[in-house]
Amino acid sequence: MEMITTTYDTPLLMALAQLGPHDHQSLIYERREDRLAVAIPFIQIGLDRGEKCIYIADDGRETELREAMDAQGIEVEPAIAANSLVFATKEDAFLKYGAFDPDRMPAFWEDAAAEATRQGFSALRATGETEWLLSGPPGHERWAEYESNLTHVLANLNCFALCQYNRQALPPDFILNVIRTHPTVIYRGVVCRNMYHVPPAEFLATNQTEHEVERLLTTIRERAVIEQTLRQQHNELRALANRLMHAQDDERRRIAAMLHETTAQDLAALKMLLARLNRSADRLSDRERDDLAQSISLAEQSMSEIRTVSYLLHPPFLDEAGLLSALRWYAGGFAERSGIKVDLDLPESFERLPLDTETVLFRLVQEALTNIHRHAESPTASIRLWSDAETLVLEIEDRGHGIPSALVKHIRGGAGGVGIASMSERIEQLRGRLEITSSVRGKTGTTVRVWLPLAKDAG
Repeated sequence: MEMITTTYDTPLLMALAQLGPHDHQSLIYERREDRLAVAIPFIQIGLDRGEKCIYIADDGRETELREAMDAQGIEVEPAIAANSLVFATKEDAFLKYGAFDPDRMPAFWEDAAAEATRQGFSALRATGETEWLLSGPPGHERWAEYESNLTHVLANLNCFALCQYNRQALPPDFILNVIRTHPTVIYRGVVCRNMYHVPPAEFLATNQTEHEVERLLTTIRERAVIEQTLRQQHNELRALANRLMHAQDDERRRIAAMLHETTAQDLAALKMLLARLNRSADRLSDRERDDLAQSISLAEQSMSEIRTVSYLLHPPFLDEAGLLSALRWYAGGFAERSGIKVDLDLPESFERLPLDTETVLFRLVQEALTNIHRHAESPTASIRLWSDAETLVLEIEDRGHGIPSALVKHIRGGAGGVGIASMSERIEQLRGRLEITSSVRGKTGTTVRVWLPLAKDAG
């Protein structure tokens, strides 16, 4: 059968695409939309891959399913004609002999998988609805036994199954057994490897309780070990991030010094030589004098740009005069370059902070103002800095169109990579806290606020 190469670009679709033969998964859903959001792509992926797809539908559902598949671009009729897609009923699959008999089901799946292979399909993919069990057909009380054994059956077949369960319709003890009997559970759009799965040998054993106690205790211990490992790795990553940020600051300082001490000096020497030539410009042609004047202008422009880049990388004011001078200098330059008016509310004097702390606060202002320029469309920005005996507060505010709440939550969660998110990490390392408040309504803008504890004097 022809296989279509398709790229799946959402987390759910990518996770569904990772499922394959021998997998046994359950879909536990609460709404019709949740059921279709998994079941239809499950079938679509199988058809794209040249697999035979069987959909065991509850009574009266086939028309709804056909329409849903058609809406997702599945060519239903050609797929049925090619035997790639089969709609089956509960009688076809589970009640063939008038009652449900789990002992007959392994042979049913073995025959179905073998037929798919004979027909030239790469695998058999099946999904089934289960609300028909609520009618209580004979043998339904052995359903959990069947589901547990199905994991073992599928392990030996070129076949995999998605079993659908409506949490709103089926009783909680039934859903509990669904969780226990499926290695993979799909719930609310997430494909989860199931830590609560009970292996068939345990689930079907006579001493099930003893096995479950042992398994739960093992799971508790393993989870504690995993959590401890994750905490350790998180701390190691934070330490590495801290070292990388310090290395970045050192590299900025080094490049800034190199630009100032070498490139800027070379340009100054070039300008002096050009000025010397200019003193004898009367010997040159008009075109040569124009070229010389343009060269002098380019040298001056390059010197100015090199000086600006050097200062932006690491302003000398920060090391020499401290945070307040650096903020005043940067705010003035930013306003000139961007056209955004920056209001400063800074104390007249301020006791010097550790250089690392001043650097972090300066970089935060840099990043916040850059974001205002790029994204906020705000005519103004303000920077406020104040403190009491124990706490320093830095606030950067704009009156732009704000940040969507989902993105604010994303940044607060430490996501986003560089920029404000990485600044948040550095603030935490200084035992501080960063808060972002924003609204996209009424042009109320965005506020970035930092609280840092001040070191107390000894004694």
